[in-house]
This record gives sequence, C-alpha cells and structure tokens, in this order.
Amino acid sequence: MKPELFTIKDTREYFRAGRVPASGKQLLIGCEGDRAVSLWFSADGVFLHIDERKLATPDDYNDVAQQIMDESGAVPSAVEVQRFTVPDRAIRIDRMPDYLEEFITSPDHFPNEKRGVMSEILSDWRESGNFVLVWNENYEMSRDGDVEST
Repeated sequence: MKPELFTIKDTREYFRAGRVPASGKQLLIGCEGDRAVSLWFSADGVFLHIDERKLATPDDYNDVAQQIMDESGAVPSAVEVQRFTVPDRAIRIDRMPDYLEEFITSPDHFPNEKRGVMSEILSDWRESGNFVLVWNENYEMSRDGDVEST
C-alpha cells in the first residue's frame, strides 16, 4: 500500500520548502522561537532528522532560511511528506484539527444542536483532503499544500 503523502508549498510567509536535486532529499524550514528549524525527509517523504540554527533576531529568519536552502543545494518547491512527529517538539502532521478529533472521540461533549453542524464540518474536512501542520501552532493546510488558516 502506497503511503499517504502531505504536500507543503514553499512560501516565505510561513515555511520554506525544497528538494535537493542530487539526493532527492526534501527540506522543510520553519521558525521556532529564536531558531530556524530544518526538517529533513527522504525522497519518498520519510522524516529523517532535524537541524536548527540560532537566529540573532527573529527578523533574521528569512535570511537564515534562504542561507540554509542555498547551503544544502535545495531548490524551492513543494515537498511531499509522510505523516510525522518530531520527538519532544510541537511539530507534526495531524489529519484533522483537535476540535474535530474531540468530536469523533467525545461527541457528547458537544451540545445536541451543534452535533449536526459538527458532523457536516467533519464530512467536509474528510472530503477536502486537508490536514493540519502543527508547528507550535496549528496551520490548516489544503490538500495542495497552501496554508488556509492559522
């Protein structure tokens, strides 16, 4: 069975993403406090390891992220990664937002009048193929890799 892949686009506003042509490795870079954090994935999307680089100031993130891309030989592009969790970090991919997970596991926590609406939202979410990239906060992502909301 082919593993499920999640697409994340390269965008300066949220994340940098790219592929290293020589190896096929994929790179996803984001900011975590005072650090630029680089996640490395194999060509088939398996999480490999994490690197980080301290930022002099938060305003340095875009320059440092570009430097990491240049040094690694990564070419800006969307990445396609398998579901992952970075140990000891709030960085992972979830299939759906927490409130929908809660609705699935504990529907009785929701008032009767909201259950129908929540069922529709859940159905729409599943049909859309959207997912959540958690990177210290939740980024609701489209199937195509665009950030839809934070």
